[in-house]
Amino acid sequence: MDFSKSLMDGQGHGDYIQLDSSCAPFLWLAYHTDPSDSGKIHSNVRMRWNQGDTVIVEAMQKFADLTDLAKNALLERDYERFSDLMNQNFDLRRSIYGDEALGQTNLRMIELARQFGSSAKFPGSGGAIIGYCHDQSHLEDLKRAFQAEGFVVLEVVPFIPSS
Repeated sequence: MDFSKSLMDGQGHGDYIQLDSSCAPFLWLAYHTDPSDSGKIHSNVRMRWNQGDTVIVEAMQKFADLTDLAKNALLERDYERFSDLMNQNFDLRRSIYGDEALGQTNLRMIELARQFGSSAKFPGSGGAIIGYCHDQSHLEDLKRAFQAEGFVVLEVVPFIPSS
C-alpha cells in the first residue's frame, strides 16, 4: 500500500498490491449483528489530514510503514511478527481516533480477541475486526465467547479470481 500525500491528494486513496494467497495465515472476522454502536469512525481525522496536522500525517506514514512491514512478514511467513504488526495498527488507530469515535462495541471485540491470544485490527472503517489466532486450540473458545456477546465469527478464506 502506498498512502503518499501526492496519491491521496490526487486520487483520494492509496495504491494497493495483490499478494500470493498462499502467504496468508489463518484469519477470522468478527462483527456484531446490531451495529448500532459502531462509533463515528472517521471523526475529524480527514479534516486534520487536509489541514496538514503533523500528528495525523505522521500516523498515516506509520500506517504505511506498518503495511510494508506486514507485507514482508507475510512473504516470509513470519506470522508472529505479522500478529504484532496487526496489534500496532489497531493501537495507532485508537491513538488518533480515540475511544468515543471507535465505539464501545468495536473496542469490546478487540478486547475479547486479545483475551484469547489473538491479534486484531479493523479491516476497514469499523464495524468488524479481523484477527489472527496464534494458537488454533483457542479458536473454538474465542468463537464461543464472541457468540455469547452477540458477535458473529467467520473464518476468512482468501479468494483470488483467475485473470
